[in-house]
Amino acid sequence: MVVVILVVMVVVKTMVEVEVVVEVVQVEVVVEVEVEVVVVMMVVVVEMVVVGGSSGGGSHTGGDVPFPRACQKDSLADLMFLVDESVGTKQNLRDLQNFLKNITFSMDVKDNCLRLGLMSYSDRVQTFSLLSSSTTQSEFQKQIQKLSLQAGKSNAGAAIEKMRREGFSASSGSRRAQGVPQIAVLVTDRPSDDKVREAALNLRLEDVTVFAMGIQGANKTQLEEIVSYPPGQTISMMKSYADLEIYSKNFLKKLQNEIWSQISTHAEQMELDKTGNAISAFHFSAGCVDTKEADLYFLIDGSSSIQNKHFEQIKEFMLAVIEMFSIGPDKVRVGAVQYSHEKEVEFDINDYTNDVALRKAVSNIKQLGGNTLTGAALDFILPLIRKGRKQRMNEVPCYLIVLTDGMSMDGVLEPAERLRAEHITIHVVGIGEANRTQLQQIAGAEERVNFGQNFDSLKSIKNEVVRSICTEKGKQKKKVLFSVLRWLLQAG
Repeated sequence: MVVVILVVMVVVKTMVEVEVVVEVVQVEVVVEVEVEVVVVMMVVVVEMVVVGGSSGGGSHTGGDVPFPRACQKDSLADLMFLVDESVGTKQNLRDLQNFLKNITFSMDVKDNCLRLGLMSYSDRVQTFSLLSSSTTQSEFQKQIQKLSLQAGKSNAGAAIEKMRREGFSASSGSRRAQGVPQIAVLVTDRPSDDKVREAALNLRLEDVTVFAMGIQGANKTQLEEIVSYPPGQTISMMKSYADLEIYSKNFLKKLQNEIWSQISTHAEQMELDKTGNAISAFHFSAGCVDTKEADLYFLIDGSSSIQNKHFEQIKEFMLAVIEMFSIGPDKVRVGAVQYSHEKEVEFDINDYTNDVALRKAVSNIKQLGGNTLTGAALDFILPLIRKGRKQRMNEVPCYLIVLTDGMSMDGVLEPAERLRAEHITIHVVGIGEANRTQLQQIAGAEERVNFGQNFDSLKSIKNEVVRSICTEKGKQKKKVLFSVLRWLLQAG
């Protein structure tokens, strides 16, 4: 812990000196230093915990991740494989087995490090290894050899549900309660004969990150319903089972990156929770250091197509976005409008001047219900934004985040163009049945469109939206920096 404090103190001192001494170019330098703060903190904190945590080498209890002293940094996880055994030929089966061997051979398989499980399915589900069963590589390799050719329907939905209830249960060896990353990998070459959406959603809601390997013949749309967000990173499509072995090294890196990402994020958050607001401020700075002042509006779909539990996830999304900014009348202000065929101003841009009151207001939002008229809602919010701008002493960036789950019953292009004509940057989040063409029309640029199959993807989409807003502001500051540097060189 002393090391962490010393590192932070040194970097903080450096940042203060940069702000004072190099005032003319502080825009870019401060960004780099603040990002360095979090990177250094995260590496040191995680390294300390992985190496052993306390000086006495005692075990961790409660919600802490039990990072054992002997674990490799990317081999602390509970990893379940769910494979379709109806692979067609013996050669395909051998290719599948070799893929599983290659992936697990390079990982640190131990009871207190990486735990592995293996299930297969066709019209029935078979468990070969629970997470608590195969505690060595050799034991898991033996289970892989037990896979055999099977015929029958593809009941992937039922298999995913059984994997959730039994494979990832605490009694079967899951360490989810201790914060250990939970990862599932599905391998299939055909569409599922039963529904997969609800079973996969329930699995992901229990903090399981889901990957899929689709061999030619698999239904990619179904796989998108199964995997974690973003599907572009969690789905791998192969032409044949023979390609699995070739791809195994790349997929192993993908798994290791995911494990390490989850471990470092969790460890950093543990340290932030222990050290209080001072370090949390640094965490915030890295999140959106460039956006000191801005007006941020939410336009959220409250139509009847959204279930109550999913509307709650929309509110959680709003809260998570707000957390990334410093709220205040001279900092970032937030306003929100809910719409269906009706429009409701949930709170105006000037209503709440601190994050506590703002968060309470978001939590109190009640769903409207009704039809989806996004175009009319876009027109409704424009005069509110104009009014809010007049209350600012100086001009600040304005962002509108639109969130919807369905196709609008009215046109959205012209209302969105009217907003963009007044320099309002629109980010749009579409879920499920949202029309992608309309999403593009609303945002005006592909990079400001985010789409997820299910509402649980909002957790990841939040990071992308905030990063986009911060990066956009950062790009503007870089242009200023280059101009300043050019002036300095010419003056010198």
